[in-house]
Amino acid sequence: MPQPPGPDLSRPRLREIASWIRDTLDPLIAREGPDVMNIDDFLTLHEIFIALQYADISATALRATRIHRAVLEVASKATRWPGRLADECDRIIMIWRARFGPLEDLRPFLYGRGGRLEGIAGVTDITRTALLKRWRDTTPELVAPHRPRIHGSLGFQAGAWWLNSLFAFRDGIIDLETTDGGICFDSNGAYAVLLNDADEVEGVSPSSFTYRCHRNDAGRFRLTAADFKSRYPVRVLRSHSLNSLWAPRAGVRYDGLHRVAGWVIRAVLPSDTNHKMDELIFEIKFEREDTGQASMEEVMRHPLANEIDDYAEYKRLRRLQREAMRMKSVSAKPALELAKVVSELSTRSSSPKASAIGLTSTIGNTSKSIGKSSPDILVHSSRQLTRPHRPTIVNRYRPCKRIPRFQPSHRSQRSGSMDGLRFRCPTQRDRETANQFWRHGPSHNCDSKQH
Repeated sequence: MPQPPGPDLSRPRLREIASWIRDTLDPLIAREGPDVMNIDDFLTLHEIFIALQYADISATALRATRIHRAVLEVASKATRWPGRLADECDRIIMIWRARFGPLEDLRPFLYGRGGRLEGIAGVTDITRTALLKRWRDTTPELVAPHRPRIHGSLGFQAGAWWLNSLFAFRDGIIDLETTDGGICFDSNGAYAVLLNDADEVEGVSPSSFTYRCHRNDAGRFRLTAADFKSRYPVRVLRSHSLNSLWAPRAGVRYDGLHRVAGWVIRAVLPSDTNHKMDELIFEIKFEREDTGQASMEEVMRHPLANEIDDYAEYKRLRRLQREAMRMKSVSAKPALELAKVVSELSTRSSSPKASAIGLTSTIGNTSKSIGKSSPDILVHSSRQLTRPHRPTIVNRYRPCKRIPRFQPSHRSQRSGSMDGLRFRCPTQRDRETANQFWRHGPSHNCDSKQH
């Protein structure tokens, strides 16, 4: 008798199941509890989890569909999800870890086939300059300055999301001057606003807020102009660095078209920062157009779980690339800089004993590392570094061609300082005592009565 067909485990279906678990079911269960799941959803997940225990899935398929992250999320929140489903996820994790190793190391594809940045950026394009150079060389029409300076949504759906504002500029929703926040405008009007940092001063709801214009931003005159051009709706984007309850958790999100509902031009108050006292502050109130756009409840869901994964992977790869560049620059440091470090270490020794104990080993190891690359650099030995400097003593009271002899006081014997000197012409015995003093250092116990 033929067995009934099992659940569909194709890559599109697994990707859909992973997104359903992480973006829909998990927030719902977190708010309402596990009893909110209906029986059909429970049976669907049960069949899929049982099939995953016996399915022959490769590590590439897991990375492409991210179903392993959904399984990890259910297992890690066993007190939130139904216990039967959590136990099945634990068995799946044991099987996959025995086959692939730690599942946390199966990270999403970002630059490869099917990745978010496929054909857009490379692993080494971590700086603004590198990205702009790549785009100007490959697709110059995408970075044309006039491209985003058109009224309307330009085909973007509310809820569109980017890793940062530079990728939003590449897609043409804002211009290059607006990537750091501000107003996208020209002489014909304003087209978009990117909210960043403390731009949103009042927001009772995500659909109605007050925007404070930046200093020296000429776009504020386009938004407050008394003509029909200022009445066109503008595209509003929120950055994750915005100090607001409605900001996305990561990246940059497009919140839809908004109209200017009013504005206030006032003087600077003592509580206003980043403004001079003789300037004027422009505060513009925006209200969202709900017709023909997705609701803000749907927009606020972004970034989704897979978008958060891409953001975390992008930050991780960029951090690794910067650390590699930093290590490369440190290893290529010339030997002269290392010799400078050696000289600075030698001057930090406050006492001869401390130099002999703590500083000699550091300088010795550094001198060995630069000895081959720079043989002309002279590295002092530990005896030269620990030996105190012999001062030149001049008798100011009567001239004497011979070397004056000093007799250290009781304080100078303890601390090694050269205060309390008494001068007289030295004898042969004085010279022998002086040689013994300089051979053993200032800590040598010299009896002043013998001099």
